[in-house]
Amino acid sequence: MNANKIDISYTYQDQFVDLKNFSECFYNGNEIKPSLYIIVKKRNQQLIENVDYTVSYENNIDSFDFSKKYAKMIIKGKGVYQGTIIKEFKINRLPLKSAMYNMSENYFPPNFVFYDMIRGTGNKPFIPWKIKEPEINIDYKVDLDNIKYDVIEFSDKYGEEHIGVRISGKVKLIGLKNLIGDMIIDIEKFEENVLVKENGKWVDDKYRLINYDYLNKKLNGRLDQLKK
Repeated sequence: MNANKIDISYTYQDQFVDLKNFSECFYNGNEIKPSLYIIVKKRNQQLIENVDYTVSYENNIDSFDFSKKYAKMIIKGKGVYQGTIIKEFKINRLPLKSAMYNMSENYFPPNFVFYDMIRGTGNKPFIPWKIKEPEINIDYKVDLDNIKYDVIEFSDKYGEEHIGVRISGKVKLIGLKNLIGDMIIDIEKFEENVLVKENGKWVDDKYRLINYDYLNKKLNGRLDQLKK
């Protein structure tokens, strides 16, 4: 130790150094770096980062509940200051609802958000996240067990007969890892272009956008039976 330098670790312990704006922290997918102001109250002087001290972090991305580790802020004296202050802080799991923007019919309609998943053309939703996009089945999962598929026969305005599929029910989002809580979202979607009747027989509709095999499986093979 250099006797001519001020040891910030001692001043911190003696409450000459104060950490201001040190508030509760929540997971956001990025490094958490709390607002830091170090005041040497004895001289009423504010220290300047990278001039009087440097700051580094450890374990400052994942929540404590997941990592079982407190995040660490490591402050090291520089210039006329020396010594080290280690400040531990806890990163909390983020409520799932707080991690995303509100789904509404005007901006992010649920039928659009979950469209690819419920028709079998994609494996993740288009959720409007506020934070760095979490990974499906790691940070959260989507439960489609309460979605129902019903065959609907109808005629279009030209008198052509069609088979469509009504998709309805509740999607459940479940927080995992660093996200916490559940969300229930109502879904109702009608897929018109599934089968069309030609020469008295049901055949594939050429305008179909859905995953036929996926829907047929959800309907326990009903679509294949109609085509026989």
